[in-house]
Amino acid sequence: MSSNMQGKLSYYLGDFVPCLINILKNEKVDRKSKLAAFHALGDLSLNSSEVFNNFYLVETLEILSNAA
Repeated sequence: MSSNMQGKLSYYLGDFVPCLINILKNEKVDRKSKLAAFHALGDLSLNSSEVFNNFYLVETLEILSNAA
């Protein structure tokens, strides 16, 4: 979905990314769901230009660091 939307994706990041971040921060969520959330965040970051970097990059990197 994110690759098809390309430039228009940045308008919807505020809807998707906070939900994915909440999934990743929740200790009660199983690993399979978290893996899907990581994958979705990667797709969104690759296809959303600078908007993702400006608003969500730092928090995403912190989550990835904690997961490692």
